[in-house]
Amino acid sequence: MDIETSIEKYLDKTKTSYDIGQPEYYGRIALEQALAAHNSGNYGIGAVAINVTTDLVSEFPARNAMFEGVGVVDHAETRALLDIRKGIDPSSQYGTDTNPLR
Repeated sequence: MDIETSIEKYLDKTKTSYDIGQPEYYGRIALEQALAAHNSGNYGIGAVAINVTTDLVSEFPARNAMFEGVGVVDHAETRALLDIRKGIDPSSQYGTDTNPLR
């Protein structure tokens, strides 16, 4: 079995395994982004930036785009942080009361 198939099977199997706020929950999001980066011909690296305010948690996932982007700003982590700075809508938002890390 190749690595892509293994990751796809893991992601499918764990869709509902982790609660919001668990480190594994965010790790799974980053893994989804890493697979998307790999499948588009980039380095298989993903990230998710979390913006926490008093009442709200916002998720900003991103994937590496070094081969299709413009350069150093196309690291997964940089892209996620730039999405926050640019005011791009998060992929998901929920109240801080649902986040056990708060």
